Amino acid sequence: MQKAKRAGLYIRVSKEEQALHGYSLDAQENKLKEYAKSKGYKIIDIYRDEGITARKKPARRAEFMRMINDVKDNRLDCILFIKLDRWFRNVSDYYTYQAILDQHNVTWETTEEEYNTNTAQGRLYLNIKLSIAQNESDTTAERIKFVFEEKKKRREAISGQNGLGYKIVNKHLVKNEDAPIVVDIFEAYIKLQSIRKVMSFVNAKYNKNYTFRRIRNVLSQKKYTGEKYGISDYCEPIIDIDTYNTVQKILSKNIKWTPSGRSYIFVSLIHCPCCGNILTGAYSHNIKYRNNHYYYYRCPNHQKNHNCPFYAIPENIVERELLKIIKPSIESFIIENISLNSTDNKNQITKSTIQAKLKRLKELYIEGFIDRKEYDLDYNKLQSQLQAISPKKSSKNLDKLKSLLDIDIANMYFELDRNHKQQFWHAICKEVKISTDKRVLNIIFK
Repeated sequence: MQKAKRAGLYIRVSKEEQALHGYSLDAQENKLKEYAKSKGYKIIDIYRDEGITARKKPARRAEFMRMINDVKDNRLDCILFIKLDRWFRNVSDYYTYQAILDQHNVTWETTEEEYNTNTAQGRLYLNIKLSIAQNESDTTAERIKFVFEEKKKRREAISGQNGLGYKIVNKHLVKNEDAPIVVDIFEAYIKLQSIRKVMSFVNAKYNKNYTFRRIRNVLSQKKYTGEKYGISDYCEPIIDIDTYNTVQKILSKNIKWTPSGRSYIFVSLIHCPCCGNILTGAYSHNIKYRNNHYYYYRCPNHQKNHNCPFYAIPENIVERELLKIIKPSIESFIIENISLNSTDNKNQITKSTIQAKLKRLKELYIEGFIDRKEYDLDYNKLQSQLQAISPKKSSKNLDKLKSLLDIDIANMYFELDRNHKQQFWHAICKEVKISTDKRVLNIIFK
């Protein structure tokens, strides 16, 4: 008895299509299930990309990428979708992922259209359909962009998301009864210089429940000065530009924030040793380490679609490894900079010598002592020597790093709270290099 094909059902619908044409996920799923049953296929999984437009790149379709990973793991024999435009509306994207399917002997079928890619005529028809779908998608995008640009010229609200302090009146953003809250948020932050303190103050005063993210988002919005999309008089201003600029300066000096409001000590400093992406901070309520909550840094590429083999490194391991190597690293860095300054001085002398030779060469040519061919040959040679001298910048933090050699860094470090630990590493480090076996290999100082 022939083994049943293992099928994956792929469903995609954008918000616009769902509203206009009734392409609901449930309707697509029912059709695909009936089709699979009629063919005797075994349904392995259902991949549902809801609210995803055809213009979005495949790598940004979470369920699509999960399905591709299942293809690579040889879990599927075929993929089912109702129409070609559910699958792709871009010719180049189609062939990129078709190559992956071919590599793993996975086919695809549509329930409402018929294609035969085994013949030249069939492939031509497929390309025509894809080109038409891509053109429709591009045309729609251009039309939407044109409509938005016209709305901007008329200073009209583009979406229904007004933001705190605004309402839409006659298609324009105007201040509403919450505008004083926005003023208090900005003024309180200038005084308190802490988002958490502002959050507590505003929630208590107005009986609200604003989150850390909400307060941080308000503080970063330039539209409260009346400027939006680069247009200075787009809407009614709630605060003046000086207040906004003052807040941005304070925000830039303060510690890095996360949507949860937690402070991740090494945020933006650690890159994945496999794919190079910046590791993102994560937190666990369930795992405990020395009576503290467990912080770690994970690769977003692994987390989203498992395209990277490296998963995560615990924060306490990074701290332990860094404190082991920080003093030797600083000493090596200082020696390197001393050598660099010496090299730069030598380079300056060499550079002056080459420039003098170029000047003399020009004089010889003008006076007729050498011909053009000889001049060009010597000129190119000297220019190559000049370009080979590339002075490097020495560190501005050299004195700060030298001062760390005179103190017990480990004892000092463990007396700091999380925020000040973060400030310490971000003040001296540009990057922390780690290995796949979760060890710190190197510190790149600022």
